[in-house]
Amino acid sequence: MRRKLRVGVVGTGRISLDRHIPNYLKSHDVELVAIADPLVSSLNLAGNRFGIGARYYSYKKMIDTEKLDIISICTPNVFHKDMVIYALEHGINVLCEKPLGLNESEILEMREASINNNKLLSVGHHYRYMPEVWAAKKIIDSGEIGKPYIVRVQALRNRGIPTWGVFHKKKYQGGGALIDYGIHLLDVALWLTGNRKLIKVNAFSSSHIAKRDDVNPWGQWNKEEFDVEDHITAQLVFEDNLIMNLEVAWAVNIPETRNTLSISGIEGGVEVFPFELFKPKHGMLFNCGASYIPGDRVDPGEALISDFINAVKEGRQTRVRLEEVLHLAKVIDSIYENADSK
Repeated sequence: MRRKLRVGVVGTGRISLDRHIPNYLKSHDVELVAIADPLVSSLNLAGNRFGIGARYYSYKKMIDTEKLDIISICTPNVFHKDMVIYALEHGINVLCEKPLGLNESEILEMREASINNNKLLSVGHHYRYMPEVWAAKKIIDSGEIGKPYIVRVQALRNRGIPTWGVFHKKKYQGGGALIDYGIHLLDVALWLTGNRKLIKVNAFSSSHIAKRDDVNPWGQWNKEEFDVEDHITAQLVFEDNLIMNLEVAWAVNIPETRNTLSISGIEGGVEVFPFELFKPKHGMLFNCGASYIPGDRVDPGEALISDFINAVKEGRQTRVRLEEVLHLAKVIDSIYENADSK
């Protein structure tokens, strides 16, 4: 019988409890042997909830002790780089939550550690595993809509400012709504359109709502500590004249939350959420849905964890490749730099 891969998880917050730990426990190919978190209450909550006995306050102690094959890193963004590199240098394959680093420079360091130690490094971009995204990728890559030339991305919450953790502090997160929330749809948009080279960006950011007392279903935030954007908009120009209009908000005065991704090509177009194909044919305009998409009953988080485990076993890359992650980081860096310059 083949040995099960030994897994450890660093960080026992929401993303760990909701995605990483449960989906490792579902797998027959791995054994979740340990968790680490310096916050005792969080560590014990996760350990008791999932029956995990080996608990560490130090991720280094866990890595040095447990002879791990795989580690998931689910901590605030500022800690990702050091944890990723330490794990890779100790011969462990790493799945890190998004964003992989605070900027492109950090990710370049992590990529070098991955290459030098011949270990897999991937990122938890679970939107890549949504069936609608898979369908759009298949349609676009087939040439069905022709050359894409305009992309519309909206990741907008009418109110949804995170009030737990350190999402509101730039030194820990690297940014606000874009790097936390908009990154999902931006990553998918870049992937679906071939990760073209960025030529030009014009961006504006604000934190009008976050800087005042306001309504928020997730509770009240500390407006005095809040130093990231709650809203950002950008127009991006990529090579071959691809235009992307991007708007992201944790809080903006609209009737309801919107997550939309629309790509128009010369021969047709796709709306990703929900999936729909638009085509002019036979002198008519057609709007077509899909009655069945493979994987439409599989949770994207489960598919992400499964892909990572199988990639480690098979010695291959996951659906999320480091070169694509680097490109995403470069685009985000450019948006923030342009917005901050105004």
